[in-house]
Amino acid sequence: MTPQELLAAYRLGKTGVRAVRSTGRMIRRLVSAVIVLAVIIGLAAVGQKAGLLPKFPNFNKMQKQITGAFAEDDKEKKKSSKKSSKKKSKKKNATKNTNVAKQAKKRGYEKVKIQRVSDGDTLVLTDSRKVRMIGIDTPESVHATDSSNNTAWGKKVSDYTKKRLRPGNTIWLEYDKDKTDPYGRTLAYVWIKQKGKLQMYNKELVKKGYARAAYYSPNGAHRKEFESLQKQAKKNKKGFWKDGFKEAFPNKNE
Repeated sequence: MTPQELLAAYRLGKTGVRAVRSTGRMIRRLVSAVIVLAVIIGLAAVGQKAGLLPKFPNFNKMQKQITGAFAEDDKEKKKSSKKSSKKKSKKKNATKNTNVAKQAKKRGYEKVKIQRVSDGDTLVLTDSRKVRMIGIDTPESVHATDSSNNTAWGKKVSDYTKKRLRPGNTIWLEYDKDKTDPYGRTLAYVWIKQKGKLQMYNKELVKKGYARAAYYSPNGAHRKEFESLQKQAKKNKKGFWKDGFKEAFPNKNE
């Protein structure tokens, strides 16, 4: 590079530095001016309220415009943040749903949909199959032949199941050795999605004291778990155990 080129480059660099410095000074001055303006407006507002300054016809309008500009900017930021949070939440839920479905498939559970709930431990699927939850027994609310079996606890548990297992909800069925009973009902452990994980609804009912453990051979894959949960529910007087077994099952022995 020739001396003339070096000199030209030096001058160009020097000019650039001056431009950057000049821009920096302009920005600082602008910020200072905005701060001063805000202080003046604030003091003027205080003065007007205190009656120390006369009311200028356009002052309040100007104050509202400036305040409104900041408020609008803040509103847009909040709106953008809300949209971003919703998007993240949807993505997170979609991931959880996928994980639950994969887990159920890996375990060999059958994916089905609910049409309606007919009792605390009985429901009907969209393919018209009637499912009876196995390993448990809930108080009766719609006994087919003897209405004396129907109890207040039966209605309460039935209403609870209707609230938890709504029409259209996806559930998964786990089968044991016998898949059907003499009445043609499908026998299964019902699994639901709870907080992004698979949880057995049969266990939930026993744990809350809304169902008793009931073993009917040969389906006993979860028998010990049900009996353990019942023991804890009874000890802690959960659900119908607080009122007494006969209040829930008047015609059955504990």
